[in-house]
Amino acid sequence: MSHFRFSLLVCVAILCNAAFAAETPTSPMPKSLLSKAEQSDSEVREQFQREAGHAPSTGRELLQWLDQKSLRATNLDDAQKDALVQSYGAVLGQVLLREFGGRWVVVPSQGNSPGIDLPGGKVAFVFNRAARRIFDGDAIGFVAFYESTASYVRGSSLPPNVEAKSER
Repeated sequence: MSHFRFSLLVCVAILCNAAFAAETPTSPMPKSLLSKAEQSDSEVREQFQREAGHAPSTGRELLQWLDQKSLRATNLDDAQKDALVQSYGAVLGQVLLREFGGRWVVVPSQGNSPGIDLPGGKVAFVFNRAARRIFDGDAIGFVAFYESTASYVRGSSLPPNVEAKSER
């Protein structure tokens, strides 16, 4: 099993407990996993372009499309849903990076879960958000998470599934 897939399965297991530490040290995400996240983002953007007939004009437009697609994932088996979690979580992470800055990290205290270290000192667990949306049908979609993250980065609130971390 690839390290990336293992990390994502750990994310799914962690989200069942949904307990997040108040302070969490982070480590940079390995380059091989960064490459896979970038590849997933590229593939999803190509799929968007094929289906919509144009490239997404904004990250929000892409996330709206993912929200719609994720609502149709109810009849998929767990392996298919897991593949969507990997792809959609990577896209969500890449959109957050492009729009707000930050970096991909892994959080050892959360089973080496990958996330986005946002400006302001919080970590957004984008794969957990994707898993909750796809496996559980969570009402908080990708656009809502994006908007909540935007509010946090701009200084007004903390989005769901984001936690504090300690600075090194």
